[in-house]
Amino acid sequence: MQFKSHTDSGVLPFSNPESIDNVITLCHVCRSEFLNPDLPGWIFVPTDLHYFIRFEKDDYQLRVEAASRGVAQDRVIPVCSDYDISLK
Repeated sequence: MQFKSHTDSGVLPFSNPESIDNVITLCHVCRSEFLNPDLPGWIFVPTDLHYFIRFEKDDYQLRVEAASRGVAQDRVIPVCSDYDISLK
């Protein structure tokens, strides 16, 4: 049920699965597991989805504020070290 609410609200935008907005950077361990042909269909789910939602909202706010000053700011994508810090 929570998954459906996230897709309905646009937090998980699956309308265009090839969009760059659907990219999640993977650490070397996760990437090797993801690409492992012996584990077809391997998926991962963040243990703290709210961290990623909060990260996206904060990044969006920073980009809006930069745009109001006439500055184009690239979207920031969290890396594993950012997420590790949030779990401590």
